[in-house]
Amino acid sequence: MAYFARTTAFVLCIVPGLWLFLTGEGAGAWLGLVSGFLLGGIASHRIFKQFATPEQIREDLTARLFND
Repeated sequence: MAYFARTTAFVLCIVPGLWLFLTGEGAGAWLGLVSGFLLGGIASHRIFKQFATPEQIREDLTARLFND
C-alpha cells in the first residue's frame, strides 16, 4: 500500500509539470518541470513515511544502501 501510494503521489505531481514543460515556453516551462519533480518528491516521501510500516521503511533504506 505504501509503495503504491508513493508512486501514485509522484506521478500525480509530475504529470502537470511535464504538461507545462511540453506546452509552455521559456522559463515557465522549466519552472513547471522542476517544481513538479520537487513537489512530487516531497509528497511521495511524506506519504510513504505516513503509510509505511517500520518493516517497509527498513527494507526501503536497506535497498537504497545496497542499491538492490
